[in-house]
Amino acid sequence: MSDQFLTIRGVVGATGLSKSRIYQLVRLGKFPRPRTVEGRSVWLSGLVSAWVAERWDAAPVAGSVAGSEWVPKEKAA
Repeated sequence: MSDQFLTIRGVVGATGLSKSRIYQLVRLGKFPRPRTVEGRSVWLSGLVSAWVAERWDAAPVAGSVAGSEWVPKEKAA
């Protein structure tokens, strides 16, 4: 098993979200709940990675607009 324990600092680093946003999502049931291990709140890295991957797969492509294709600025001219 390659999962590691992540503290809140590690979860912030893995997701790019703030601590308050992570805890808000936990309260709303939209982010994995931490467990207490050796007196510390931790998440399994695999659960956090899976959550990130699910959000990535569901996210629209940046700059996309229905019915058009994104063109980089340097090629738009």
